[in-house]
Amino acid sequence: MIIADVSEARTIDEKAMAEWGLPSAVLVEAAGRECAQALIAQWHRVVPNHTHYKDQSPKLVLAAGTGNNGADGMVLLKTLILKNLCDVPHCVMVLSKPESELQVSPPVSSTPRSQAFQVLKKMGIPVLVWQEMAQADRGTLFSKADLIIDALTGTGLSGPLKGPVAELVFAINQSRKENPNQRVISLDVPSGLSDSWDPPDPVVEADLTLAIEPIKACLFKPAARPKAGHILPITGIFPDILLVQGPKNRLISLATLSSDREAVQAFSVQAEAYKHQRGVVQIFAGAPGTSGAAILAGRGAPPYLSVLA
Repeated sequence: MIIADVSEARTIDEKAMAEWGLPSAVLVEAAGRECAQALIAQWHRVVPNHTHYKDQSPKLVLAAGTGNNGADGMVLLKTLILKNLCDVPHCVMVLSKPESELQVSPPVSSTPRSQAFQVLKKMGIPVLVWQEMAQADRGTLFSKADLIIDALTGTGLSGPLKGPVAELVFAINQSRKENPNQRVISLDVPSGLSDSWDPPDPVVEADLTLAIEPIKACLFKPAARPKAGHILPITGIFPDILLVQGPKNRLISLATLSSDREAVQAFSVQAEAYKHQRGVVQIFAGAPGTSGAAILAGRGAPPYLSVLA
């Protein structure tokens, strides 16, 4: 699985559009649909008390931002409705910014997000704008939801969240803490997370992150990793050859290591290799009072080791 930082992921997007003839609208539709299909496959694990929803769908709130991450979320919601997993009366979409403020050049009607937005409006999905909601309504918006889809910001974020988006993130996290049966699902990365993220910058605390290929490296920062919950890779958006030509960092699971020829070759060390040719191992493990795993892992690693416990 390919891992990329923000600039590498942006390069893949640009090459897909410029060299492969895959317009942004096609990539957004593919990403949203693949996220929906992956979520449907995990539906019985994700939806709280799913067996109780024989006569009605779970209550779902989509929190959508102004960019393609918001568009991905809109396509996901559209797909869930078309697949009869959610009913329109039980869904609502809350925007971080009014549509009237998105009138830019080229016209907003030509963007993937505006196209997805128009489809949901035609389907009858209620649309709320966070800035225009009364304080009392803000307090109950998320508390009534079974599922919250976080599609506020992607990896193009620069600096900490501010304004309405930061308020939405706080409201989502507060609702999740108060509702143990509620589930928060983030698209690509939890909103607020980026290559430049550092605690205590605001970030959504997700139960599940639908990590769109290439998987973003910021998900695996030690402080950020718990915010993403379970990470589910989403593939099938970009041609494999395009991904292979891009970032060189890869995510390798122990379960597939022995069958991955490139990984085996990369981790193989010649018996006569000089010490500086044997690579470096970093182990992220442990917590106050629970350093045993880090120590045991360190004993099994080569001498050139960095342990962050």
